[in-house]
Amino acid sequence: MALARGEVPLTHDGLGQLTPWRSVAYLRDLLMQSGILSPTDRQLLLFQRWLVEKMPASGRTDTGDCWSPSPPGTSSVA
Repeated sequence: MALARGEVPLTHDGLGQLTPWRSVAYLRDLLMQSGILSPTDRQLLLFQRWLVEKMPASGRTDTGDCWSPSPPGTSSVA
């Protein structure tokens, strides 16, 4: 309903704010197929949503070292 009331923009970022995620994913697919939204990688969007939901459960608040190329136990910060 927030989308219909104009509270959430009709963009990929706007849709990312809505729940339930399965309904939003279906709506996003329809909007991309009809040309209303630009095409994007569906799997990447679903992964990003999953990551945001799971990060608080891990107890970590930072994601800075999440993709660090440094081996475990070493620091990439000088």
